[in-house]
Amino acid sequence: MRQILMPRLAAPSRTFSRVVGVAMVGIVGASISACSEYEPKPDPQPFASSPITIMIDPTSHKQRVLAEIYRQTLLDEGRAVTVSQDPMVVRRGTGHTGGVSRTGNFFVGCTGEFLNAFNPAEARAISKDYAAAQDEGTKDVDFLERAHIALMASMPPELSVVEPAGAQGCPNAKPELPQNYVVVYQDGLFNRDEKLEVASFTKFLTAQDLDEVVQDVKDSDDFEAVVRAWMEANLQQNLNEEGDSNSSGGSDLVHEES
Repeated sequence: MRQILMPRLAAPSRTFSRVVGVAMVGIVGASISACSEYEPKPDPQPFASSPITIMIDPTSHKQRVLAEIYRQTLLDEGRAVTVSQDPMVVRRGTGHTGGVSRTGNFFVGCTGEFLNAFNPAEARAISKDYAAAQDEGTKDVDFLERAHIALMASMPPELSVVEPAGAQGCPNAKPELPQNYVVVYQDGLFNRDEKLEVASFTKFLTAQDLDEVVQDVKDSDDFEAVVRAWMEANLQQNLNEEGDSNSSGGSDLVHEES
């Protein structure tokens, strides 16, 4: 059985994981067709061998660290990967968004942020209920799940999304919504193993994981080397060593890519 990236498990790795186990098939998110202004650029190569351009909020230090983890993971898979410093979300007028940039094909952001980019009206509707539930202290609705399902329904068929992480980010994103980290990517960009690796790492990422590696980076002058060292010390590769791993993470939504 091939091995898998898993945050926060104790055993250090001999080499960084490039492979995933069959048992993780259920955690890959899929896109559902909807209206959007995202129009991917045509690529003469098959997507699964195309260069990967990771897009983030370039002002977010945590997202820069996350992007570097994904970059090194995919480099280990033999892919050509760059991290863009251009803004990921397209802005159209004050407070209005128009989807994600067409210059990228791998987007690291947060659930509510992406929902607002693809479907601002639905984001506002859910935010209204979310704010009311917080004011009342009620927990009858899983708003992360609701926002994630709405996101999948709002994306164009050319994009897929993985399940959200336990770690949260995007503190300044509006409107007020659950902002768990998540990855949106171009359909067909990855082979099966790469999809499962990206999805599994994202799902099992915790706030403690992210805070730890961000602090390590702040304490060093060698950004790439510190991220690599953290990955090798903290990401467990063998799925067999943690039999109940599928039961944890930021979300239990299960969807297959169309």
